[in-house]
Order: sequence, then structure tokens, then C-alpha cells
Amino acid sequence: MEIQGAKEDGYLTGLSYLDTSRGIGPVVDKLPYGLQEKWVSSWSWYKEENNGCFPPFSYFCNFVCHEAKKRNDPSA
Repeated sequence: MEIQGAKEDGYLTGLSYLDTSRGIGPVVDKLPYGLQEKWVSSWSWYKEENNGCFPPFSYFCNFVCHEAKKRNDPSA
């Protein structure tokens, strides 16, 4: 979330690289395999719904936060 905040501030323009598949790839590679598979499904759906555009970094952040909440839900 800190990176997303810095990206939105606009002071670190190089962070826009994270809005590309090449930029986000090394980050995705660090996720557990199951999450990587879910991400592939999620970005594939996003591309279909958005005329082939790769999802922005904010979409990835929301995906990770949502998955973290699911996995850390004490009632599950």
C-alpha cells in the first residue's frame, strides 16, 4: 500500500512501470503459487472487460488485500 501511495503522489514517475505486465511480473513471482494462479485469472478477466488493457497497479493492490483478508479471516 505504501508503494501505491507513492505512485499516486506522482513524485516517483518511474513507479508507473508497475502498471505494465513486465513491471508487475517480479512482484507476482514472489507470491505463493496459488495466489499467482488466482492473479492470472483475475488479470485475464480484467483484460477481457477492459478492451485488452492490462490492469493497473491499484487493481493488483486491491487483489492482494482482498486475498489477504480472506486468508486471515479468523471465522473461516
